[in-house]
Amino acid sequence: MKLFNNMFNRSVKFAAPKSADQAPAYLDGFAQAVRFTESLGFMVDNLRLGDTSTDVLDPKGHFVDPVFTAARVKDRRQAAGQCLKWCHYLQPHFARQLGRRVILTAGQLWNKEACVFGPQFEDLDRWVRSGLQANDFVAGGGFKLHAWLTVETGEIIEPTLLSSLAKFGHPSYGDYAGATVWGRDPHVLNGHRYVPLAVGTELVEQVAERSFVPLLAKVPDELDLQVYAVLGKQ
Repeated sequence: MKLFNNMFNRSVKFAAPKSADQAPAYLDGFAQAVRFTESLGFMVDNLRLGDTSTDVLDPKGHFVDPVFTAARVKDRRQAAGQCLKWCHYLQPHFARQLGRRVILTAGQLWNKEACVFGPQFEDLDRWVRSGLQANDFVAGGGFKLHAWLTVETGEIIEPTLLSSLAKFGHPSYGDYAGATVWGRDPHVLNGHRYVPLAVGTELVEQVAERSFVPLLAKVPDELDLQVYAVLGKQ
């Protein structure tokens, strides 16, 4: 039955938004990301959302500091430009702190009509099969993918974007380096829209295993290693 389901899902055409007004409601987008992930052969039983009617994230953020302490993070500002690595590393720590399933999520990020990160399903499919290669990286060492965390309630935890904006964006963001934000799409940060395309640590770890640069961290000291620094050594 599992093989049949995968073959059926592979025949389904997945379409990512090409404009902001095509972005689906978050829960619908997440459900599609689960189906896509399953179509690639990954187990998704623990990746589906649960009861989404109630918020569990404390509005005052009392859950945040204990996570970074348990994860032994030395400098939260180093999350800039490292969404995949940091979200993968922090995922189990947020799950333990919240007592809820927390799901590593990858996809698109839109700011009004501007596509900040715009991978397509075809990109995720290729990366799962072949990893990230040199031609996937743009000037400065980044690649067109954003990662964040989704609680089983459908709420989003965003531990890296403000650090990235502080380092690479307008100077007005400078004071927000190291900050974490959370909430429900589209109210996480100034109306940014989150569009899930793929979910789960297993998928991300397979991409990392097949990539030509180290993408993930196993210990805190590896969190500071920037991908673009590695690229410069190639």
